[in-house]
Amino acid sequence: MTERGPGLKAGVLGGGSWGTALVKVLQHHHNEVHWWVRRPAQLEAIRKGGFNPDYLSYTHFDNRNLHLSTSLEEVVSRSDVVFLAIPSAFLPEVFHTGNRTLLAGRTVISAVKGLEPTSLKPVYVWLEEEMGVSRNNLGVIGGPCHSEEVAMQRLSFLTLGVFDKALGEKVAGMLETPFLKVLLSDDVLGISVAAVLKNIYGILAGTAYGLRFGDNFLAVMVSNALLEMDRVLADITGTTRSIQNSVYAGDLMVTSYSGFSRNWMLGNLIGKGYPVKAALLEIRMVAEGYYATGVLKSVPGFSAGKYPLLDAAYALLYDGIPPEQIFRELSSRLR
Repeated sequence: MTERGPGLKAGVLGGGSWGTALVKVLQHHHNEVHWWVRRPAQLEAIRKGGFNPDYLSYTHFDNRNLHLSTSLEEVVSRSDVVFLAIPSAFLPEVFHTGNRTLLAGRTVISAVKGLEPTSLKPVYVWLEEEMGVSRNNLGVIGGPCHSEEVAMQRLSFLTLGVFDKALGEKVAGMLETPFLKVLLSDDVLGISVAAVLKNIYGILAGTAYGLRFGDNFLAVMVSNALLEMDRVLADITGTTRSIQNSVYAGDLMVTSYSGFSRNWMLGNLIGKGYPVKAALLEIRMVAEGYYATGVLKSVPGFSAGKYPLLDAAYALLYDGIPPEQIFRELSSRLR
């Protein structure tokens, strides 16, 4: 009989918001949790205080079954299932040449909402092709769920994309709580790409808000973003899907309307007049959409001019074009 969740040893890689929220969720079933954080000072603060002082500091842990380490090797070797929650931009640095085989043969669930920047691949593809993780041992976490609300135990839903249903059921058993519902899907590529896109569109939504565009405009822009997402997913995956499902439409909406979204926050500051680099420093968190916008434009065969909103995001974040001009031009292309 396949062991389902409780009793399994979990490893969480990453000391940011999602890593913190995942540790809290995984402790619900009293799983043994091993947690990798990079900085010794952060580790000691969590160990002594029972909370992460840098992210979601209102979240408290039961340190009796929590094992903290700054050693990737130690955490991975002691875990039955590894949850990857390291921002995509930092993956090459963390998994440098000496760590390229660390995850081989392991079960890995990616909570990373971006593209691996050196290979330009979705993170699960990079894990399979570059890190030696078997496809049937891979999964991806999709929304709509902000780490803040998950950690506060507000009723949330997430979608777990897997190739192997048995793995999905096992991991769902580790994650499901009275406050967190887990849906299963086999659209692993679609979920991964949608998670990248919704962060980019979320930046545009925040910028519109910062520019004092109203709800009427935002409704039209988000509707167009959903349609554009559908086209991008079909072009990249070669298949169609029900774009209205929560992992696509729901995740886009929560990222476009919620002040918890760091991508929305970044766009809001830009709309208010902050230079992009200053806005990135101000939010003090990693906005995956910023990095994804730059990486996506480098993907071979990705057509400039075909996707108006993605083009607008690149112009906003990398070309230095004033937000007012970008939105004036974008508004003429919305329907």
